[in-house]
Amino acid sequence: MGYASLSTADKIVKHFILSMFLTLITVSSGFSATYYVSTSGSGSASCVDATTNSCTWARAYAVASAGDTIVVKGGTYSVTAKWNIRKSLTVSAASGETPILDASALDVGDHGSVVFIEADNVTVDGLRIINVTRDN
Repeated sequence: MGYASLSTADKIVKHFILSMFLTLITVSSGFSATYYVSTSGSGSASCVDATTNSCTWARAYAVASAGDTIVVKGGTYSVTAKWNIRKSLTVSAASGETPILDASALDVGDHGSVVFIEADNVTVDGLRIINVTRDN
């Protein structure tokens, strides 16, 4: 049965179903969240506000989903465990700020990495890493 031979009601139903399908695709692909990390962040905060509700890296990573963004505020972060990224995320410095990851307390092992990326579609931008040694 061709489209031209459909009744007006059937055409309206087909257009409605197609429109709903396209809307669902558009809406579902547009959801992403931004989480904020700061040196004074909490391990239990929601991470959704840069000034009053920021959190630790571990907390932000735990609540983030693939496609989300983690914004790291300026300051020095004492890194005691590798930042393993196993989700498609964007991790970036807050605008105009320089977060410093101080790895002096971390044994980076043979890989020599502080940020270890284990996923596709990961962007890390604007983080400065210092004091990386293999024999801590």
